[in-house]
Amino acid sequence: MSRLIDGLDAAIAACRDPAQADCLRAERAAAQARSGHLAEARFALKGLRVLTQRRGREALGAWVPFLAGMIEHFEALSPQAFTHFDDARQRAAAVGLPRLQALSLAWMALCHFNARRFAPMVDAMVAAGRLDTERDPGVQARLCLVRADASRLAGLHERAQRLYLNVRHWAMSQGDTAMLSAMAHNRNSGQVDRLGLLDALGERREDEARRALLEADSCSQLDLGLGNEGLGAMPPVMKARLYTVLQRWGEAVALYDAALDEAAGSGMAGLVPHMGLNRAWCRWHLGERQRAEQEARALAPLVDQQPDADDRAAGHARLAALLARCGDSAASAHHQALAQAALEEFQAFQAALAAQLAQVDAVLGD
Repeated sequence: MSRLIDGLDAAIAACRDPAQADCLRAERAAAQARSGHLAEARFALKGLRVLTQRRGREALGAWVPFLAGMIEHFEALSPQAFTHFDDARQRAAAVGLPRLQALSLAWMALCHFNARRFAPMVDAMVAAGRLDTERDPGVQARLCLVRADASRLAGLHERAQRLYLNVRHWAMSQGDTAMLSAMAHNRNSGQVDRLGLLDALGERREDEARRALLEADSCSQLDLGLGNEGLGAMPPVMKARLYTVLQRWGEAVALYDAALDEAAGSGMAGLVPHMGLNRAWCRWHLGERQRAEQEARALAPLVDQQPDADDRAAGHARLAALLARCGDSAASAHHQALAQAALEEFQAFQAALAAQLAQVDAVLGD
């Protein structure tokens, strides 16, 4: 049990106002959802929804959609989480709960980031920061994490590292182990994305991949210690991608086989073409050449359906390399050109995102 949840338990026990105690219970259940204890959070949500019907439970009526958003997000990165967080924000504003309003905005910023809606992400972060005049650790940690992840995506790696350290500071100040776990996962995911793209483009970073694999193992051990049952497909997919870079072909294929179907249903469907091509690349090196070619050609039409330019660049680059090995030089050259075009699009995207993040920095500082 984290120190954060222990503190909420103590606050609930000491609270003499039943309505306020119910709000604390909702906040505790939200912390459970973030820790991956989704069954407990769902059970709490069911009971708290009933209590919102009582007189004088307007504040609880704002906390309940916030808790529902947490559960939706950590079960499957569901887009429905955004609707719940927005509902919580509006209700919190109506009943005068600025901390919950800022928390909701910070989580809305995360949803915008995941959906690549960067202009509203910037607006949500700035609004949350301006509301959080008391510098609440939960608000600050979430804001810093979104800013760090966005900075990493924009290629601002030193800036991202400073912000990850800020996340660590705020999380440790209240014993929020779930936030520390999220930070570790997100930072590792960013490293894997970068290494995977470089590897697909022919630039292998073996030493960095080994260090990233150690971090991935550390994340898995932390999840095990926390009893985290949320987003279970993510760590195996991350490891499979690193095994691909490290040319541990058989281990990579085993993890792709085990995790890709779950990933498709847990908010990572956009990665499936890229991951499937990685698996085909591994199969080729294991001697399963006919199967590798069949899988590659079946996935080829799906590469441009991926929403992110870096994933399209990596997918086309993998296809080019595979088709070259299959003796189809014309198709290989075609996909190599598409990979270069997607890479240039990604670099332009990074520059535009960096400019948007400068707006946040100008208002919120470090």
